[in-house]
Amino acid sequence: MWLPQDGWKGVFEGTGNGGYSGVFNYPILAAGLSRGYAVINTDQGTAPATPLDGDAVVGHPVKWRDWGFRSTHLMTVAGKEIASAFYSKEPTHSYFSGCSTGGQQALSEAQLYPADYDGIAAGAPVITAPICTPLSFGAGRRRSARRAAFSGLRSWRYSRNRSSRPVARAPTASLRIVSSLTRSIAPSIRPPSSARPETRPIA
Repeated sequence: MWLPQDGWKGVFEGTGNGGYSGVFNYPILAAGLSRGYAVINTDQGTAPATPLDGDAVVGHPVKWRDWGFRSTHLMTVAGKEIASAFYSKEPTHSYFSGCSTGGQQALSEAQLYPADYDGIAAGAPVITAPICTPLSFGAGRRRSARRAAFSGLRSWRYSRNRSSRPVARAPTASLRIVSSLTRSIAPSIRPPSSARPETRPIA
């Protein structure tokens, strides 16, 4: 965790990692610090794995669960306590941002621990383990372990018809998250009324 000694803006920022993690994302820590944020990152408890090699995690179900959701929540709880002790006051706002595995962390936080953050930005979330694993990682032996890491989470669903390629369909849980965020951020904006968007051909 990196904390500005002077000029803290009262913001606590949790940040995501990539791939199988195992290391800290120092560039993103530096970016948050430059904005005057108390910023934190986690290796997700998967070391000695690396972002592109998760073999070291195979056979370790606790590490998979840490990678799936638990480490991000514990990072957040500990980080807020550290920031509050360092500045002698609680953060005014708490935000999380991440992409890829970081997007997965973001959605896990939103679904399992919605009180952790005031706002969450989830970019390119790797949340559909059965679909993404063979495409991105290609290691069949990791597939069941990755599924276990997401137990309790709803995954994206894909559908096909003769005239269209796969199109993501948003789960009801995600629409509830969107609904709560839009009510607090922009009352004039409303999420789709249906949790089953129509599948249409993609040009």
